[in-house]
Amino acid sequence: FLGIVYAGNAMTKFGEKFKEKGTVAKNFFKYISGAYYFIFKGQAKKITHLFYSKADPAAFEVWNILAEKYMLPFFELTMTSIEVNRLVYIPRAYPEITLSAVDEALANGTWSNVHKPFFKEGETFPRSKKKIYPLNEINKKDDDKIQVRILSPYKLDAPSEVLSSGIFSCQKRRKGEGKVDTLVIHIHGGGWVAMNSGTHQIFLRHWAKILGLPIFSIDYRLAPKYPYPIALDDCWQVYNWLIDNCEEAFGITPNKILLVGDSAGSNMSLGITLLAHKSGRRAPDGLYLAYPALSLRDDVYTPSMLRAINDEVVPYS
Repeated sequence: FLGIVYAGNAMTKFGEKFKEKGTVAKNFFKYISGAYYFIFKGQAKKITHLFYSKADPAAFEVWNILAEKYMLPFFELTMTSIEVNRLVYIPRAYPEITLSAVDEALANGTWSNVHKPFFKEGETFPRSKKKIYPLNEINKKDDDKIQVRILSPYKLDAPSEVLSSGIFSCQKRRKGEGKVDTLVIHIHGGGWVAMNSGTHQIFLRHWAKILGLPIFSIDYRLAPKYPYPIALDDCWQVYNWLIDNCEEAFGITPNKILLVGDSAGSNMSLGITLLAHKSGRRAPDGLYLAYPALSLRDDVYTPSMLRAINDEVVPYS
């Protein structure tokens, strides 16, 4: 036991020295220590319990390690192969969900009533100023846009004016398969602080192949850097944009809309559905909520709260 504690302390001190030397050295230590704890499971559990007693911001880095650009390509090698795995960047073109608007809706009672509108009268939901942003715009990363990952078992059958852009090198679907009439939007979990569409590919690729449909997975901005309701607004912006533009951009006629989420993503999937009803926008035709976080109250007992006290990945504290 003392030997393990000594080894852990030595690695921690070694890491602290490296962290002082810059980002490259810091990342190097993070990957090495990650591999160390992956191999030595017992030591990993002891470090987890130490974290229970003293929360460390480094936990966020550990939870997000598989999402980093240096790690994700290796992680992807273990996943189901797929035809399309591409990032696009969706513009903001709709009324925003802000904290002041939520506070006001809570104060006047409109937040909890599904029949009362959330957005103020006069705020409309037009399609973006251009009917569709050209694909070369969707392909350009911008801090004011929202990143979305497209996972598809076949190349996208976009309209001819889009095909000419060459962004996707699209091709027509095989004869007899018909047009895609279902829009599937996924919102990942991770307690609003971790993970992204890259980590969730491990099952999304499999789903896309089984369904025979493209899946659009939203990379909303994470807390604590981006607090509530920023993540919800990111998902709301993408949801609306895809409904209005998916046919022109990706050749998908949204006769059916399926909204999928796990954990925190389930919470926001339901939130978007309620906002759609309150705003007179089109609501999803189907919801798939995997282990949804539907009650965030900490003043009542629930079995899941008790289990979370000793959770190995995300402890309650």
